[in-house]
Amino acid sequence: MSLLPELLDADGFRRALIAGRAPGATVWTAAAAAIAARHQLAAAGSPAASFTPAASGSSVVLLSPRHCVKLHAPDDTMRAACATEVAALRRVEGALPVATPAVIAAGELDGWPYFVATRVGGVAIDEVWPALDPRARRRLAHAVGVAVAALHAVRVDDLAIGPAWAELAAAQRRGCVARERAGGLDDARVAELEALLVEGDRAPARRFRPALLHTELGPGHVLVEPGADGAIAGPSGLIDFGEAMIGDPEYDLAAVGLFVTRGDRAAFRAFGEGYGASAAELDDPARPLRLLRHALLHRYGTLTWYLQRLEPPDVSLEDLGDFWFGT
Repeated sequence: MSLLPELLDADGFRRALIAGRAPGATVWTAAAAAIAARHQLAAAGSPAASFTPAASGSSVVLLSPRHCVKLHAPDDTMRAACATEVAALRRVEGALPVATPAVIAAGELDGWPYFVATRVGGVAIDEVWPALDPRARRRLAHAVGVAVAALHAVRVDDLAIGPAWAELAAAQRRGCVARERAGGLDDARVAELEALLVEGDRAPARRFRPALLHTELGPGHVLVEPGADGAIAGPSGLIDFGEAMIGDPEYDLAAVGLFVTRGDRAAFRAFGEGYGASAAELDDPARPLRLLRHALLHRYGTLTWYLQRLEPPDVSLEDLGDFWFGT
């Protein structure tokens, strides 16, 4: 008898995901129990009954105090996503100055791919950032820069994960304006966006060393661990590498400006310094618009969503680039 549903379409999976998180639902916890037994997780401190479904996210994640189980829907796309995350996590294990989930097992249950990893402690940086004083923000941003630099320094020449960078960038550029129109962006902003994209198209191509990208260095994925006195010394972990790929490292830097430093120029400069950028690179007048372009062409981001979610000043796109990414 199968514990998990048969192959679902996208809507069916979302309904199952939500239903499985409801109080009293057992479908996901039963799957976690089977996986825990298969891999003897009780002996490692995670008995079957200790797993509970995460309250949010686009995948089935079950957490115990020491481990996490991540289940993916049984289709080719999600099977590839599972393989991508496992490969990325194995590559970064022990290579960063912060913790990452360590994969301890992977397999399939009733055709659903999954992996088991250690759980990384900490709270999301976006939960503590607003309360930090400017000096603490700069210190924390610098440490995040050091961690992201280490991520981008790992070897990738033998790592084949995620979409091909050039193909993804070209596809996102082709569809950008249509996505924004469909999302309700007003005509004036659309015209401004089109002009900015055309200007970027004409700029000389920037040479870069391909790097392993997290791609979602935003809410919930950069963790910090408050000390006994409540002070935040630095980041404690990076989690959720499900959208990892290889490409231009500036793609990751844009996410930090949007979702971590959020318009704090001094903090974004401290991040860049921790990352290892030179003063000339940080002061490059073309850099803010280049990073804004990465944000606009992000695989899962739109200007419409950024404006709604982040509520930046009501200024031109050029000034928005300076607000988020200026130093």
